[in-house]
Amino acid sequence: MCSCPECLQYITTQVSRSVSSVTWLVCMATTLMGCVAGCCLIPFCLDSFKSTIHKCPRCNTTITTVKKL
Repeated sequence: MCSCPECLQYITTQVSRSVSSVTWLVCMATTLMGCVAGCCLIPFCLDSFKSTIHKCPRCNTTITTVKKL
């Protein structure tokens, strides 16, 4: 639980993931190693290579973004 800085309510954040620079770097690295038959797209399917966005469920304000790089 945390306090939203916008609506000042105690909330549990909504978590979503978005493609980050780490996702693209891993994709390019796998392509350079010869994995061009679709294996280079695996980082786009795994949450561990994406940024995490925390939003308030009441006012939809972005509270924080945790970037991988």
